[in-house]
Amino acid sequence: FQRDPFTIEADPTRPLDIFLEDYLRNFRNSGINMGHVVPCFGEEAVRRLLLLPAPRPVSCSGVTMGSYAAVLRYLRAMWDDRTK
Repeated sequence: FQRDPFTIEADPTRPLDIFLEDYLRNFRNSGINMGHVVPCFGEEAVRRLLLLPAPRPVSCSGVTMGSYAAVLRYLRAMWDDRTK
């Protein structure tokens, strides 16, 4: 991200902030991100959900800010999805 995340004002209607990679980064041209999702979901699911009809942008889960409850829900959702 290009902006200092600590300048983002708290907004109770948006309890979680997740940052995108730069606008040129997507799942077709980001080998490192493909390396994370293919082992978890398989090549066919990734192709169907992240590459077609056009490559989806990459959301950087490494930079996530929010309230305690929102971050905990986010982490549980990520874990539950990974363990399916």
